[in-house]
Amino acid sequence: MNILLWLRQVPGSVAKRKDFEANRWWLEFLNDPAQVINPVLCAMEGWNLRVPTIGEFRTVYESSCDELQAYFPRAHILRHEAVHFDGLYELVTRTSVRHAAEVTFLRQVAPLVTEPKGGRERRRLRELILGQARNSGIRTSMALIAVLSCLCEGGGKAARVTARRVIKPTASYSEEDAHNALSDIRALEMLAAGYALGGPALGLCTRDKPLAGFWCDLGVRNSCLVEGVFATSYGLSPRLFTALSEEEMRELFSLMVDYGFDGIEE
Repeated sequence: MNILLWLRQVPGSVAKRKDFEANRWWLEFLNDPAQVINPVLCAMEGWNLRVPTIGEFRTVYESSCDELQAYFPRAHILRHEAVHFDGLYELVTRTSVRHAAEVTFLRQVAPLVTEPKGGRERRRLRELILGQARNSGIRTSMALIAVLSCLCEGGGKAARVTARRVIKPTASYSEEDAHNALSDIRALEMLAAGYALGGPALGLCTRDKPLAGFWCDLGVRNSCLVEGVFATSYGLSPRLFTALSEEEMRELFSLMVDYGFDGIEE
């Protein structure tokens, strides 16, 4: 969605933008017959800062297809026929219960990590956050990793974590704030799930540098399909927990496992 928003700023004349030259390479890369572009993530996010209805999903999907075809006329834009939209919309309905739980979770815990915490307070909050995640039915969750990363951020510019600019925690964290953050995180989940699928390699096209950095820091190593659910393993980078020593990181990972989080590989 962020790419479409960028392209819309100068309709029909992207080349006039001051930052066009800096982005020329990836624009030309996308505008190629070898590229298959699927705007399903735009449709899943919707335009109304909440989970879209099937009608809204279809409208956003079709309009995004039209826009992308206009911007990238040589690329193959993946278009689904109307009869397939119920099946496509299952991407939304399958995650709707977890999405609602994660929205509630983020609204409860984001105000706790507006600033990094240290010492005894950090230990108290990490158990509170993990307990809240377990109570919300959240286990393997990139959103949980992001919150813990914010909690365990070190001081100074060099120690800033990418997760903070993904979830953007504030003292009055709204449902819309949570939806936006989770829409970005859901894109990473789908990218991770691609490890379990055969066929051509998948890629996520985004202009969100913090989101790309968070993906790198997650260290996704593998993904597999277990009883219809994707299970992902992580090699979490120390860059996510810049205030922690190696021993403190191992302690955190052990505690996460105790609270039901699986998938961490050291």
